[in-house]
Amino acid sequence: TVTVDSTPPTLSLANLGAILSGTVTVDATIVGATNATLQAQPAAGGSWTTVATTSSAPFTFAFDTTSLTDGQYNIRVVADDAYGNEAIDTRTAIDVDNTAPSLVSSSPADGTVLADGTSLTSISLVASEPLTAVGNLQLDGNPIGAPAVSGTSATVTFGAVLPGLHVLKGTLTDLAGKTASFRVDVTLLDPTDTMQSVAKNALPNATTTLTSVDNSSTVTVRPGSYTTSSGLDDWLVLRITPQPASIASMS
Repeated sequence: TVTVDSTPPTLSLANLGAILSGTVTVDATIVGATNATLQAQPAAGGSWTTVATTSSAPFTFAFDTTSLTDGQYNIRVVADDAYGNEAIDTRTAIDVDNTAPSLVSSSPADGTVLADGTSLTSISLVASEPLTAVGNLQLDGNPIGAPAVSGTSATVTFGAVLPGLHVLKGTLTDLAGKTASFRVDVTLLDPTDTMQSVAKNALPNATTTLTSVDNSSTVTVRPGSYTTSSGLDDWLVLRITPQPASIASMS
């Protein structure tokens, strides 16, 4: 008996959503197949990589998206039957995002010392990826309103502040709902006060240098000087507050 079968399996890949993170369940309705593979390809093109397989109904895949670097992908299911017939269903431009956003830059930059007479009424932020929100905002410990967000950028506005060290804190939220804290330190000079504090974030993978307002002290933190536990949203903040000679001589 010779069996001739040139009919491919029937296949329908369920909607994946626009953004994937973590391990997601991918469902496919498949009839007539003996095995199926879930594959990913960079959206810009390239080879397909198998990320999950299954050989029995229901044809459901556990897709660990952390096996891919963050980016945009085409995702497909390939179903094969016992006679070599194949069916393919593809979804395009699916974003994989397993990384929380981070603050790339700000204006004024973190650790900036502004000249006397400068008006400080806003701080502009640029994140590592597009955001949906910048929330939990506090300026010097006082809650302030959330800014409008445009792509990776947001500008936080507030009333004019007096001379001194000012600290803006908040939370960045990306399109996948992942969050991370940020902090920006800015000092507005008072020419009559040489004892003003300055501060700056010191990340564990970068060289950070901070100099006091009166130029009497400089602190440098080099890469690898400290480590943080995986998953913890924390870092070292340098702060220098000059002391009067009468106090310093007592220490």
